[in-house]
Amino acid sequence: MPTCKVCDHDIRDAKRSDAKYHPECRAEYKRLWHLENKARMNDLMRTNYRDNEDTRKEYVAQYKKDNRDKVSQWARTRNRKLRRVAWASRKDIDVFYIAAKKLTEQTGIQFSVDHVVPLTGDRVTGLHCPANLQIITLEDNLKKYNSFVP
Repeated sequence: MPTCKVCDHDIRDAKRSDAKYHPECRAEYKRLWHLENKARMNDLMRTNYRDNEDTRKEYVAQYKKDNRDKVSQWARTRNRKLRRVAWASRKDIDVFYIAAKKLTEQTGIQFSVDHVVPLTGDRVTGLHCPANLQIITLEDNLKKYNSFVP
C-alpha cells in the first residue's frame, strides 16, 4: 500500500499512480525543497536564461509585436517613473492633479496636467517634477501632444 513520504497516510486515491505525497504535503515538500536548494535553483535558472537567449529574444519580439498596446503602456509608465526626480516629492506633484480635478468639477471643462517639456520629446526630454507641470484644458493638451516650443 503506497503511503505519503511526509505524513505516512494512504495515497492510493491520488490522481497519479506514481504519487509519493498528498497534494497538501507535496506543496509543503516543494516549498521546503526550494528553500534548501535556493543556490542550486538560481544556478539552473541563470544557465537556462543564458542557454535560451535566442529563443527568449524571439519570444519577446513576437510578444511586443502582438501586444503593442500593453508594451506602450508599460513604456509610458516606466518613462514616467524614470523621469521623476528624487527631490520632487509626490505631494508636490499631486497638488497639480488635485487642482486639475477641482477645476474640472467647478467649470465643467475638462482640465489635465501637462508637462511643459515632454517626458519623451524628440529633441529634449523633461522631468516629472513640479517645475515642469502646468494645468491646461484637455483639448489644448491633446493639441500640444508631445511638442515643446521654447
